[in-house]
Amino acid sequence: MALLIVPDGTFIEDWPADCLEHWQNAVDGYVEAIHLTNGDTMLVNEEGMLRSLPQNEYAMSYCDNKHIIWGRALVLTPEEWENANV
Repeated sequence: MALLIVPDGTFIEDWPADCLEHWQNAVDGYVEAIHLTNGDTMLVNEEGMLRSLPQNEYAMSYCDNKHIIWGRALVLTPEEWENANV
């Protein structure tokens, strides 16, 4: 189960992440993948900035502040990323 990071600082562990529908529900829209240096994959809303979603400082810290993350972010382990029904 994946980790959902909400812009208000809430972290929700064990978010279901085994299919595209779960991913889209987590980020509230179309997903964009950011591959992290530790092997995990962070999924974010690809239209987050266009939709004026709040910046997610907590998620940005996971990717060494190399990306601006708008809205909620879902962090998947390599196994979750590879085994998803997408």
